[in-house]
Amino acid sequence: MMMIKEVVVIDGIYRHCKGKLYKVVDIVYNSEDCKRRIVIYKQLEASDFRVGTKWARDYDEFIDIHPILNVPRFVLVGRDF
Repeated sequence: MMMIKEVVVIDGIYRHCKGKLYKVVDIVYNSEDCKRRIVIYKQLEASDFRVGTKWARDYDEFIDIHPILNVPRFVLVGRDF
């Protein structure tokens, strides 16, 4: 059976499995390992961190299933144009 990898959308609005909304601002490459992509995303809702805080996560982890909750870590819910 062939697995289709999910594509992360720049300017996509994603809901994290714990409920908060984030916007993907870019996908970059690790300078030490150019095969390793990293998703840069920013927080759209206040929490322990302010709105606009930027985060980085490995691409494969961003599209993966959360290991404890057993649901997608991020789900695309819209797009900011």
